[in-house]
Amino acid sequence: MEKNIKSLRFKDKNGCLVVYRKDNIIVAEFSDACSETMAKKFCEFCEQITPEFAGQKWGYLSASDQYYAATPDAEKQLIKGYKKSIENGCIAEAYCNKSAVGRAQIARIRSAAGVASPIESVCFENTLDAENHILEILEKAQ
Repeated sequence: MEKNIKSLRFKDKNGCLVVYRKDNIIVAEFSDACSETMAKKFCEFCEQITPEFAGQKWGYLSASDQYYAATPDAEKQLIKGYKKSIENGCIAEAYCNKSAVGRAQIARIRSAAGVASPIESVCFENTLDAENHILEILEKAQ
């Protein structure tokens, strides 16, 4: 990957991913299933982009209406990435996901990373509401 990459597109036989930075928010659009390789690419992107926040707090938005589930190995990678994101200043998150299996996996990932709040508190019907939720938290943190 390039050093100053601002977006990533990745596709494999299981699904696809588009991830990019929008101000102080990392936005990910997962579709179909998330493979271990896709999860690794996603986590690598996040690790490379977070230094650009220069110590500022940031948020994560999963605009993944077409996401269904992650493989068990991908879920393990996403847990590591979630923990790393918290260490690197992520203080807000929001999810747009209609899959019950996907939401359950996100709940497990959050729990494994030590987050106790219910998944429902960060799930939204549309990306506008989700983004506003993140922006409100970021604004309060300044």
